[in-house]
Order: sequence, then structure tokens, then C-alpha cells
Amino acid sequence: MAEEYHVLFLCLPGFERGGVPKRWGYTFDELLDLMHFTIQQATRKEEQIFLVGHDWGSYVAHKYQNKFPEKVKKLVLVDVGMIKLHTASLEQMLFIAMYQSWFAISFLVSQLISRYVGHLMLLLFGLPFFAPLFKGLWEGTEVGDRMRRDDKVVLRCYPYFQLWKLLLTNTIVYPHFPTCPLLYLYGTEKRFMFHDEEFLRTIRSKKECKELGLQCGHWVGINEEQRTLQELRSFFSH
Repeated sequence: MAEEYHVLFLCLPGFERGGVPKRWGYTFDELLDLMHFTIQQATRKEEQIFLVGHDWGSYVAHKYQNKFPEKVKKLVLVDVGMIKLHTASLEQMLFIAMYQSWFAISFLVSQLISRYVGHLMLLLFGLPFFAPLFKGLWEGTEVGDRMRRDDKVVLRCYPYFQLWKLLLTNTIVYPHFPTCPLLYLYGTEKRFMFHDEEFLRTIRSKKECKELGLQCGHWVGINEEQRTLQELRSFFSH
């Protein structure tokens, strides 16, 4: 799509290959401010953007649109939407809490004890025992191999730590539904979803928004690359 649009590819600080985030990582407010500074440097002041996010990028992009609505013309969230405690299923909350809290604890251990001990804790999630429980999260990608090879991966678990810090201190501010047109793409071949049915119903009720489930796991842009590009082109052009 770089031939059709000016594409600015952002990753969270420390997530670039070989990157190491600062100690304790970045709060979500810091991430939003860094993201806004970068976007402002790359665009004209009044220029609006099409914003696309996947995984943690979806959560951050969603909060960015909430904080800077005048900057985002259209928003695309990939496989991570909105989910609330009172509308999520018990299975959803159990499995999401299980792996996210473990990643947060692994990060905490890496900061307080040793990066290598934290990495070893993270590797436990690569054991065959966990594969059926977390179907669709890592298949068909390099994520599992990278997790085993690179002991700095645990340092990039800081978003889990920052999220759980907010949850445990009851200071989290959940994103609200975007005020701009929204496209939500998600994989249906997973043990659990990162959205609730209320979120999908809200999307369906708005003519400028669209949701689409594709037959793949969490890594929609990799497993369904051509369909993802097709949907992005259609959404951006209308």
C-alpha cells in the first residue's frame, strides 16, 4: 500500500528488532504522547490520518483516537477490540487474565531479579501443554521462535505490566467507542476473542463502521494478508 498512501510504520518503543525499552517500560499516557509527537512530525498540522493497529497497537491506536479525535479520519483495529468485565464470558476473562498476568509477572521478575529468569518464565508458555489452551495466538508466525531465541522479549512485556498495574490500583481508563468510522478485522480460529458481542453489535448498528471475522488466528495481517489489504483499500476509499 506504500504506492498508494504515505505509510508511517510505528512500533512500540523497544519493540523494534534488537530494541530494549527503558526500565519499567512506558505508561500508556507516555506511549500516546510519543505517538502523537511522531505523527505530528510526519504530517501537516490539520492533516488527518488513517490509523491501523494490531494487538497492543490496536489498544494504543484506540486510545489515541479517543485522545486526539481531530487527527484520525478512520480507524482500523485488528483482532483487539473492546471487551468489558460485565459482558465478557467467563472463559474469555479466565484465559486472558491467565496469560496476561503471567507475562506481567515475567516482566516484573526481569526487572527485580534477572532478565534471564524472567525470560525463562516466559518460555513456560511455549511448552506443548499450553498449545491447545491458547490456540490461534502464535501459530503461523515467528513469534514463538523469537520468544525462545531472544531473551530481550520479556522486556517488551511492559504493556502487560502497565495494564495490570492500572487494574490492580483501580486507575484504568477504558477506551470508549471511536467517534470516527471504524473497521474491525479479527480472526475467528482462536480459543477466545479479544472483544465482546456488545462491541460487535455497536459496530453493526453504525453504517460507517464494519466488522469482519476471517478464518485465521490472531495474526490476521500475516495469515490473511491479501484479504486484509483488500478490506483496507475498500475502507479507505469510501
